[in-house]
Amino acid sequence: MSDKWSWHYFKMMMMMMLLLMGVWMGVTFDQAVAFGLYMMPLNFMWEKLLGVHQSPYIYRVLARLPVGLLLWLLALAFPFFGPLNSMIGALFMSFSTFIIPCVAYIITFWTPKSRQVPYLYTIYCLFVIQLPIALDHNQHNFAT
Repeated sequence: MSDKWSWHYFKMMMMMMLLLMGVWMGVTFDQAVAFGLYMMPLNFMWEKLLGVHQSPYIYRVLARLPVGLLLWLLALAFPFFGPLNSMIGALFMSFSTFIIPCVAYIITFWTPKSRQVPYLYTIYCLFVIQLPIALDHNQHNFAT
């Protein structure tokens, strides 16, 4: 009887280890892909600055190493940057979404002459009010 249960225990333990390994590999793969996607524009600008963007691939890789090393050192120096970045975003995103459009509205339509231009109000509503709200909404959907 005990042999049957011990076999079941080892079988379940093996399945849990495989599951945890799969989750760990998935998270690691996700981080590597995100790092590559976020680094691509920075690498292109760095290559253009150094003038190696038309060079063979090995020269471009060697030119990218200092940028990668700098970001690696920054990640080691600030391991708490994720929560700090979230706090900064929470403080300033509502400011840029609600207060800046109101201030822009007051500045735009301060004089009676500016209130009589009909197309100005439409342009203001489309670009100053709706665009930041749409960008803010898309950013929060992307992050979750």
